[in-house]
Amino acid sequence: MAASNLSASTSTTDRNGVHVVFLQHGLHGSHRDWDNFVARARKTVATLKDASGNQIAFHPIVANSGLTPTMKGVEYNAHRAVSEIRATLTKFSDEGTPVAKISVVGASWEKCCLCCDTS
Repeated sequence: MAASNLSASTSTTDRNGVHVVFLQHGLHGSHRDWDNFVARARKTVATLKDASGNQIAFHPIVANSGLTPTMKGVEYNAHRAVSEIRATLTKFSDEGTPVAKISVVGASWEKCCLCCDTS
């Protein structure tokens, strides 16, 4: 599993916990499809917090990256995504970081593969 954005501040004195936003790509996609989104979100908001004051951490789902896994269907990929989500939440818990919320966001860009021009 690729490194996640787990290094958010773990102090619980100024917040309730972390809000983990899992990012799932679409058909033939990759966790790298989210790189620009995550980078822009970090630049736009100096301290990423949700409406409840929870620190926001983004985690692009790696388990389903690439052509072959995405072609195996929704159920197959859902099980793989859930396994990665559980492992990530366990890592937060093991690090002593309380998870206040989770969100799962999915997107599919109009491209048939990584070699296509999407401009």
